[in-house]
Amino acid sequence: QILHTRDGINGLSHLVRLSGFSRRAEERAGFLMIDDAGHFHLQAWPASNRYHAEEWSGAIPQGTVAIAHTHPIATPAASMHDCAEALRLGIPMFVLTPDSVVLIGASDGKPHSIANRGWLTE
Repeated sequence: QILHTRDGINGLSHLVRLSGFSRRAEERAGFLMIDDAGHFHLQAWPASNRYHAEEWSGAIPQGTVAIAHTHPIATPAASMHDCAEALRLGIPMFVLTPDSVVLIGASDGKPHSIANRGWLTE
């Protein structure tokens, strides 16, 4: 559903742009949230500039419906750690590159490819 809304696509696209279109070794992440009017927006996490990782400490904000993070373009697949975190937190997780969107289910921790090249809005 998120990829069928302009505001959902814009939020995820913004995160990929922050990552340098997945050409950097650092990942970027954020909370995908829904407001009272039913609109999605992304709350980007502060950049940690860590190699192939991003980290959040603190409570998950109210209204969070998913966590999204980028991967380097050469490694678009969800990692075992990504799958375990979605399952542990009980929150779906998006793994993003300019050419792919993988959604990890919160109830089963399994990754599903839901979009390929062409999803990203410039």
